[in-house]
Amino acid sequence: NARWEEIECEFIDLVELLKNDYAYSPFRFKNGIRNKETLLPGTKLLVFDIDDSTITAEEAHFILEDINHHIALTADPTKHFKFRVILELDSVVDISPIVWKYFYKEVATSLSLNVDLLPQSQLFFSYSTSPVWSVTDAKPLAVRDYLMIANDKALETPTISKPLTTAQVALALSDPFTTFRYAYDCAEDG
Repeated sequence: NARWEEIECEFIDLVELLKNDYAYSPFRFKNGIRNKETLLPGTKLLVFDIDDSTITAEEAHFILEDINHHIALTADPTKHFKFRVILELDSVVDISPIVWKYFYKEVATSLSLNVDLLPQSQLFFSYSTSPVWSVTDAKPLAVRDYLMIANDKALETPTISKPLTTAQVALALSDPFTTFRYAYDCAEDG
């Protein structure tokens, strides 16, 4: 893993990053090493990668005019349906990866953006050849309702049991009366 330098800046100043050739992430990483194990939770930014949109970057900019945001095209500045959206959040979001997934999807859906679902440790790139559209004098995105929905959805997610190991199966079958007690105790009419 490559080491990486952490730089803090205000949301308004991100436009300078986006107008140059950089790699960026809305998260910090322990010891400057980027991977999911070293990700430090907590961010005030949400980055959406949009590769297959029905609206252009310019149209997305118009739709998001009431929310502080930056929109930048990707490597090919002629592809206006392939872009990144960076939203400013009204508070630091510090949640588990599973809640993050639901939060990310809920925000995207509410804004009618067809986003790629990416891991929190995803790295993004900015390009000096691509235009950037920004709104920095509106409001950050209010996260409270999205977080409540994401938490509820994470709690509703069923836990998937792992299959029994060979030893566990052998143990269960060695005492069939205990293993299948519910069948032995079942009433004849039920």
